[in-house]
Amino acid sequence: MKKITLFFASMVFCLLASNVSAQTFSGAGGLAIPAAGSGGGACLDNTMSDATSTLTGTIGTDFTIDNVTIDLVHTWDADLDITLISPDGNTLDLSSDNGGGSDDYTNTVFQDGAPSITTGSAPFTGTFQPEGGTFADAFTGDNVAGIWQLNICDDVGGDTGTLNSYSITFVAVPPFDFVPVDITLPLDENGMASIIAADVIDGAIVEPEGTGVFLPYGGSGLGVAISDNATVQTSTNVSDSGIIGQNIIVDNVSIDISHTWDSDMSITLIAPSGATLDLSSGNGGSGDNYTDTVFEDGAPSITTSGAPFTGTFEAEGGTFAAAFAGEEINGDWTLQVTDSATGDPGVINDFFITFEEANVVTLIPDGNGGFTSNITLSQMDFTCADIGDVVITIVADNNMGQMATHMATVTVVDDMGPQISGPIDIFTGSGSGDCSKVVNYDPVTFVDNCDSAATITQTGGLGSGSAFPVGVTTEEYTAMDVSGNTSVFSFNITITDTAAPTFACPGDYAVSPDATGNYTIGNLAAGAADNCTAEADLVITQDPAEGTVVADGSVNDVTITITDEAGNVTTCNFVLTVDATLGLNDVALDSAISLYPNPTDGQITLRNGGLAQLTTVVISDINGRIVSTIDVSEMSGERQISLDNLAAGMYFAKISTDNAFTVKRIIRK
Repeated sequence: MKKITLFFASMVFCLLASNVSAQTFSGAGGLAIPAAGSGGGACLDNTMSDATSTLTGTIGTDFTIDNVTIDLVHTWDADLDITLISPDGNTLDLSSDNGGGSDDYTNTVFQDGAPSITTGSAPFTGTFQPEGGTFADAFTGDNVAGIWQLNICDDVGGDTGTLNSYSITFVAVPPFDFVPVDITLPLDENGMASIIAADVIDGAIVEPEGTGVFLPYGGSGLGVAISDNATVQTSTNVSDSGIIGQNIIVDNVSIDISHTWDSDMSITLIAPSGATLDLSSGNGGSGDNYTDTVFEDGAPSITTSGAPFTGTFEAEGGTFAAAFAGEEINGDWTLQVTDSATGDPGVINDFFITFEEANVVTLIPDGNGGFTSNITLSQMDFTCADIGDVVITIVADNNMGQMATHMATVTVVDDMGPQISGPIDIFTGSGSGDCSKVVNYDPVTFVDNCDSAATITQTGGLGSGSAFPVGVTTEEYTAMDVSGNTSVFSFNITITDTAAPTFACPGDYAVSPDATGNYTIGNLAAGAADNCTAEADLVITQDPAEGTVVADGSVNDVTITITDEAGNVTTCNFVLTVDATLGLNDVALDSAISLYPNPTDGQITLRNGGLAQLTTVVISDINGRIVSTIDVSEMSGERQISLDNLAAGMYFAKISTDNAFTVKRIIRK
C-alpha cells in the first residue's frame, strides 16, 4: 500500500542515521586509459583497478554497497564504458558512452536511488545511480570479500586519459532483531482469547491489507441539481458492516459532476457518524466539470490537477484511512456539494463509494531500513486449558537471509465471573387475609466460561416460596468460580397491600326512640379490621357522627368509610330508621339475648335471660350467605354453639322466637 511505503521511507532514514557502519576500500590510481585501436570499436587495453575488501559476509544480508566513487581525466567522455565487477564475477554498467565530446569524470559518485548517470553531463560532478540499475539488484547474494574491480574501456581511438582514483564503500547491515513483550491475556465469556504478532512485539505496526473489493455503493444518473449559493447532498446506504482501519479499507470514491467554473464548489464526503473529509475545495478555476473523477489514497492530490479532473487523485483533506479510522461503514454515506457563488449551477450525475475487505498485517522494522511481515507465532489461540503462563516462540524473517527468534510469556487469566440470569423485578399485591404474599419465582441460573463446578448461593432476601411482607424485598444471589471470580445478581420483589379493610355492614334496620322521643346514634363502625393496618391506625369516618341525636320517625342514611394505611377503602351504606312502633317483643328479645365470649376462638355461648322460647339461630357471613342453621327449640337458659368450622371473620346470628327476632354480630378470631 502506498501509504505504508511512505511511512517506511521515513523510518529508513532514521535507521540508517543511527546504525550505519561504513568501510571504504580503494583501488589503484594513476592508471592510463589508452585509446582504442585503429578504426575504433574495441578496447586497446582495458584499464582495471582492483579494490580488495577484507570484510566477511554477503551483499544484502551483511552489507550493502553505499557508493562507488571515481575521478578520471579523459577527452571525449562518450568513448568510455565503465563497469564494476564483483569478486563473484557479476557486473554492473556504471556508465557507457555518456558525456558526448566533453571531458572527465570529476569526483563522480554512484549511489542507489540517485538520478541516473544518463541524466548528467560531463564532468559528472555529483551523485548518480549507475546506468545499468542498482547495486542492490546487481550484487545481492555476492560475497563482499575479495576484489571489486573497476573496468574502463575506451572503444574509440584518438582520446586517452588517466584514472586518478577509485573507491568502493560498504555499509554494514544492522542485525535484524525485535523486542518481545510479555503480556497478560484475559479469556472472554466463552473461555477463549487470541493474539496477533503486534501483541507480543514491541514497536510492531498493525496495518490493514486489502483482500477483496466490494461492489460499489451509489448510483449513476442521479440528476441532483446544484443551485447557486446553496448546499446539496446525495446519500447512499451501505448495508455491509465493518470497521475502517481494522477489517475494511475505503478503496475509492468516484464522482461525476457537471458544473461551470469549478472553483465555486466545495465537495465533502460525510460518514454515517458525521465524520467528514474534504475531497476538493475551490479547485479548477474557471474550468468545468468533474468528469469520472476518482479519489483514492496514495494518488497525487486533487490540487495538482485541473478541470475536468479526469483521473485518480487523493482527497484534498488527506486520506480516507486517516479521516475515517475506526468508523463503522454501515449506514448512509453522503456526498455534499456547496456552491459558494452565483451564475454557475450544476448537476451531480454520479456518486459511488467502494470498500475493500482487509486482513490485519503486522509489520516490524527489519533493521535494514525496511519492514517484515513474515512473522510466525507458535501459539495464537488460547482456552481455559491454558490458564497460567504459556511460553510462545516468535520467529521473524526479513527476506534478506536474516531471521530472529525470541520467546514471550503469555499469562492467560480468567478474570470473568460467572454469568447469572434470573427473574426480573416482581410486583404483586398481598392476599386479603394476610399482610404478605407467597411468591414463587424461577430458579436463578448461571454459566461460567471455564468452571463447570462454580457455585451459587443466596446472599440476600427470603427465597422462592417465602411469604414476602408488604414493601420491597431484595433477593440477591452470588456465584463464584474456582478462580475466585464472583458475580452478583439481584432483583426486587415488591408487595403492595391491595386488601380493603373488613367491616360487617349491618344492612338497613330500625331502632326505637328513648323516653324523650329521640334516638342518639352510637359508634356504628365497631369491629372494623384490616390485614396490615392496626385497628387504632384505621381512618374511620361515620356520617351521621357518633352522638348525633335524631328524632322519632326519621329515616337516616348512614355512611361509614374505613381507610387503611395503603389507601384501600371500605364503604358501608345503610338506612337507620327511628320507629316508636317497633314491636315490643323484638326489643324485649334483644335485651334478653346475649352471646359470649365475643370475639370468640370457636366456641360461643348463647344465653336466654328472658321467658320467650327460642326456635332457631341462623348464622350468615357478611355477604348474607347462610353458613349454619341451628335448632334451639329445646334449649333453656344457655347453649354452647361451635364455630370451629368457620373461618376467621365477622358473622351475624339471627335468633328467633315464634313472634320476634333479634340479630347479634359475632367476630370469629
